[in-house]
Amino acid sequence: MARIVAARARELGVSSMAAQRQKIWRWENRGVIPDRISQLALARELGVSDHEVSAHPWPTWLPSLGAPTCAQQIATLRGLLEQVRDTLRAGDSVTASVLVEQGLTVPVDEMVLDTALLRTSAVRNAMVRASRHGSPHRAPGQLRS
Repeated sequence: MARIVAARARELGVSSMAAQRQKIWRWENRGVIPDRISQLALARELGVSDHEVSAHPWPTWLPSLGAPTCAQQIATLRGLLEQVRDTLRAGDSVTASVLVEQGLTVPVDEMVLDTALLRTSAVRNAMVRASRHGSPHRAPGQLRS
C-alpha cells in the first residue's frame, strides 16, 4: 500500500514521498491523519474523486467494504451534479451529457434514486432548453422542471 500511495503521489507531482509501511500502519492504528497529498494519492488508487476527499474529512471519504450508505450515495450523486453544473456553465453540453449518463449508472437505493432522477431530469431539461436557445447554460436560479 505504501508503494502504491508513493507511486500515485509521483503522478500528482510529488516525487519525494517515501514508501513507508510504518506511515500506513500509523494511519490504521494510531489515528494519524494522512497529509493531503497522501489522501489524494490513496483516493486516486481507490477510485475516489478529489472532490470527495475535499468534501469529507479523513477517513469518512474512504469507501466502505459493504454497500455504500445513503449519505455516501447522495454525496456521490451530488458530486456528479456539481460536475454537470460546472460543465454546463463552461458551455460543454456534450461532456455534461456524458456526466449525466454516468450518474445514472451509480448504484443507489430507491429513495436516493428517485431524488437523483428528478434532479437529472431537471438538468436534461435545462440542457435541451439551452441548446434550443443557443445559450450554453442558464443561471442556477433559472432551472425549471
